[in-house]
Amino acid sequence: MLLSSMQVPHSNPVHLSLRTNTQCRGFPSLAQQATPVVHVDTLGDLVPTLAAPKRLGRQDWKLLSSGSHKGATTAPASIDHHSLREKLQHALTELNEHPFDRKLQQAAHRAHFAFSRQPAPPPSSSWGPIVHQALKVGLAGSLPTFGIGRELGVQLGSRTTALGPTPGFKDIRRGVFQLGFGAVGGAVGHLAGKALLEPVIDKLPRQFRPVPAAALLPDDMVEAMNQIRGGWGDEARAHIVAEQVKIEQLHSEPNIRFMEMAYGATTAARMLLQVRFKPSLLRSLAGAGAASGLAGAALGANVARKMASAEVAIPRQETLDWILANKPQGRPEKIAMANAQHMPLFFTHHAPISRRRGHSPVLLHPRPMCNNSNPLPQQQVAHTGVHLSDHRTQNHPLSTDMKYTGMLAASRFEYMMRATAVPSMLYAARPLIAGAMPNALAAKMSDVLTTVIANQLIVRPWYEAVSGPISERDAAINAHRQSSPKP
Repeated sequence: MLLSSMQVPHSNPVHLSLRTNTQCRGFPSLAQQATPVVHVDTLGDLVPTLAAPKRLGRQDWKLLSSGSHKGATTAPASIDHHSLREKLQHALTELNEHPFDRKLQQAAHRAHFAFSRQPAPPPSSSWGPIVHQALKVGLAGSLPTFGIGRELGVQLGSRTTALGPTPGFKDIRRGVFQLGFGAVGGAVGHLAGKALLEPVIDKLPRQFRPVPAAALLPDDMVEAMNQIRGGWGDEARAHIVAEQVKIEQLHSEPNIRFMEMAYGATTAARMLLQVRFKPSLLRSLAGAGAASGLAGAALGANVARKMASAEVAIPRQETLDWILANKPQGRPEKIAMANAQHMPLFFTHHAPISRRRGHSPVLLHPRPMCNNSNPLPQQQVAHTGVHLSDHRTQNHPLSTDMKYTGMLAASRFEYMMRATAVPSMLYAARPLIAGAMPNALAAKMSDVLTTVIANQLIVRPWYEAVSGPISERDAAINAHRQSSPKP
């Protein structure tokens, strides 16, 4: 997303216009997308608060627009793209270790500023991160959760119902069994994907990472913007974080809508293809795996595509200093944005993620997709609803691992039950709905439609749970495990 120049009419609200850069860094073929305008605040009575106003002449505007006024920063032409990226990655690594160090904030900002002024890298440089996101959301997320885990549970629930007594309430019993077994399968599948597949996928050398908001807008620049208009800098930094979260978090509204459409389309194709084949457990698992895996991979690739193109217009420090020193009359925010630099919200990290050795893969600390989230401290564990005061198994590593793994699985089972309760009952009622149709074709189409609707109803509550309470409980459980005495 691109935070374009601010349009400030006389005494009208200030708009932050958002759009997507069509010639994005590393992905120049991106189609243009229109997004809504965000109303930030009103300009109000701003001019009387500026002492000794100075009118801008034509020459002043030329200097501001060209960035050639005193103190303007230019990137040396002799530095190549690879060297600038290495310097940026080093600066961001140091900033992540000391996020409140203002010198490191300024160093990271200068490195990112110089990097963003270079020509866009070739499109091939973005395919690695795109593949990483597609595999992470599809292969490690959706495939084991819905494609294999939950579908296996649903099939076992159907077969368990067939073994029981047939008279009365058979469809209700089928729905209950499918709900229970499906929730267990989905919970175990999601945990297995996080524990076994995601660490392997995270070893891919190129991945997208969000640029810390303090590197895009250091504290010194936020304070200067707040002096120009009260709260402007704070609003701009909060807007940057919100845009990063909206792009990369799976529970954001655009990503949920995309997954609902993708999962609905792949499920409909799966159901239509199954008409030509005799039903079997393996075909059901293969079909469900293909439908959920392709939908998840499409979502991951779409998220990576947005990361490759997301940019924000940042005012230059020297321009802010010039405004504070000269007190221009009129619209200082528009002056500040006249020569703003477009800087990417995400960058390509070229080093594999380091993992601590000696731990069970199931208990790896869950890394949220957004770096703006931190693990819960020990004193906040009680607020997650997880009780971790039992230390009776702390001297037995195997028992401890089993205990924590069971807690992680129980958390997923609870929210899988909530997400699939209504869809499971709707799925179990397919025979009743199909039986009410006038002919075989209508019955088959109703079966396809019911399955598509049932699967779409799972997406929103499940992704909201994964990005919210499940992630928080995982962080609390792992924080408690790491703080427990070692045998």
